[in-house]
Amino acid sequence: YAKFRPTAPQALVDEVLKFLAVKVSDRKLAVDVGCGPGISATIWAPYFEKVHGYDISEAQINEAKAVNQFENVSFSVSPAETISEKDES
Repeated sequence: YAKFRPTAPQALVDEVLKFLAVKVSDRKLAVDVGCGPGISATIWAPYFEKVHGYDISEAQINEAKAVNQFENVSFSVSPAETISEKDES
């Protein structure tokens, strides 16, 4: 899956960051729910203090952990309905 999934283009990342600049007062935490092998989660590492990815698949989380090169990015196995971050955090 990870081998063939493309990454987000920088133009998309820039647009999301512009949107967040208007809507969010800080960049302490980004949460990627359904992160799979962590491709999208790691894109946000340079822009947030912490990034946490969740996926229901232990195999996908193991893949994400194996390839992660960022100290501020972490991953956990969890269904979306029970992630540890509170709503609107």
